[in-house]
Amino acid sequence: MLDLMNAAKYYDHAGTLKTVDLTGIDFIMYDYNAFSIVDNLEAIRLKDSENFIGSLAQVEINSGYRVTTSEKVVVKKHA
Repeated sequence: MLDLMNAAKYYDHAGTLKTVDLTGIDFIMYDYNAFSIVDNLEAIRLKDSENFIGSLAQVEINSGYRVTTSEKVVVKKHA
């Protein structure tokens, strides 16, 4: 996949759009313990159901991953 892409875009923890140059990268390896799942509850509401007696819950959650220990991530570039 890295051969097909020249750059990758992502939002950092402050919400700033970042672009990373992927040219020359062979592979990226990491320890799965170096990542944290970050959840953000965006919206929630309860609504009366039309199909049964009771309520429906509608929830919007944004999830993403964040590197918590950069020492556990290795990037190998072309020599």
